[in-house]
Amino acid sequence: MNEPDFKDQGQTPNQLVSILDFDGVLLLFETRGLVGKDPRYPNHVANELYFEAGVVREGKFFAKGAPEGEPLARVEVPRVEGGVFGNFIECMRTRKAENLCADILEGHLSSACCHLGNISYRLGKERRFEKPADLGSNAIVGDSIMTLLDNTRAIGVDPARATLWVGPKLAFDAATENFPDNPAANELLTRTYRPPFVVPNRV
Repeated sequence: MNEPDFKDQGQTPNQLVSILDFDGVLLLFETRGLVGKDPRYPNHVANELYFEAGVVREGKFFAKGAPEGEPLARVEVPRVEGGVFGNFIECMRTRKAENLCADILEGHLSSACCHLGNISYRLGKERRFEKPADLGSNAIVGDSIMTLLDNTRAIGVDPARATLWVGPKLAFDAATENFPDNPAANELLTRTYRPPFVVPNRV
């Protein structure tokens, strides 16, 4: 969402809806970081997974048509002093990858979802604030985007001055980790490093 009084040099938006389609399973990531005094629109960051059988959100599974959600199975994970950041730094110092609380690949895959949504955003174009018909017939997606408009009213922004910044749909090849049909998106998968602070292609 763009609004004249909130533009800055940031490359990530304060309000964002990212939609990732995993071959029919929809991941909707929503963040709303601009808040006012309206309690209906607090600071909000959420991941929602949509399946044929229902939706996973807020730590529960809501079966299709069911008003109440069922708690998800509890997964026990190792916890250490210093949390995940302290654990990572300690393993870097000791070179003992086996002591990681979670394999680094898990962090890579999770952060990749954030980066993919941001890449689309950075390739986006401004358009009038409306429910985008070209995002498909999924009402959940459209409603989530329109919630951003309600949020702008809640923080005192005139909706007539606000615009959407809509990124393109991007096909991503998980095996090669690139966009086969979008060179501009591929350029945003990395950066031009400043020697000697260079990350090699193979680590």
